[in-house]
Amino acid sequence: LVTKSLTVSIEVQTHFSAKLWPVNIDPGDLEDTILNLSLNAKDAMKKGGLLIIETSNKVLDSNYVRYNPESKVGDFVMISVGDNGSGMTEETKSKALEPFFTTKEQGKGTGLGLSMVYAFVKRSGGHIKIHSEFGEGTTFHLFLPRAEEATETTVNKLRPYTELPRGTETILIVDDEDSLIDIATEFLTHLGYSVLTAIDAKQALKLVNVNKHIDLIFSDIIMPGGLDGYQLADIIHKELPALKILLASGFTKKQQKSKDVANKYLHGLAKNRLHKPYTQSELAIAIRSTLDEN
Repeated sequence: LVTKSLTVSIEVQTHFSAKLWPVNIDPGDLEDTILNLSLNAKDAMKKGGLLIIETSNKVLDSNYVRYNPESKVGDFVMISVGDNGSGMTEETKSKALEPFFTTKEQGKGTGLGLSMVYAFVKRSGGHIKIHSEFGEGTTFHLFLPRAEEATETTVNKLRPYTELPRGTETILIVDDEDSLIDIATEFLTHLGYSVLTAIDAKQALKLVNVNKHIDLIFSDIIMPGGLDGYQLADIIHKELPALKILLASGFTKKQQKSKDVANKYLHGLAKNRLHKPYTQSELAIAIRSTLDEN
């Protein structure tokens, strides 16, 4: 249905988890939702592109909920629908789920598609996170609660900081979104790490040059300023090969273009990157694993 609703210039890929938890939702509403998001993506890819649909299990803890008030603590199935189209500005992203809001020409759309998606997810007891970079693409992450009749959660979502992997190393966080820097900073300082921050790759390079005690760089991939996370990692790896690097992205795991991972080192970083939105436990494990790897 999705493929036939799009133009031949748009490739559709699906990457589904083999052990997805059950959810209790209306199948017809889910079909409408996926179709709405796909048609929205088509409009953002005027010259064709790539539409990716992914599924995965996510455990959301109280720390995640504190920064995402519409969410709840619990087990969720995350459905991600991403494109590599025109992306959205911050203003457009903030209004995207509002009824009757549209960026389309008059007569080309009602502006109800995304608000209907939002209504379905809220009715189902879930929430939506939008990741979009202007000129790069957009991904909608839909969180749907695990069915109550399923087995109880695999981890204690309220477990204290002391039970997560900790450290005393110095981490440089690189991200152009202040809110994401604040979240990562709080998570990591509570786990014992020292934290430095930079808003883009150029500022990060300056900090690396004057702070020789940095142990790991935790960087977003898509950033303004002419250098992205891959380019930052490539420069630093050539000059300081012992410095550990962990990348993060809000796009789907398969959404990055192949040119971004041309060499073996960058391919490894892409394969192991942390997927936004992340919980504190996911960040703690990814940071510790990266620091401890050979």
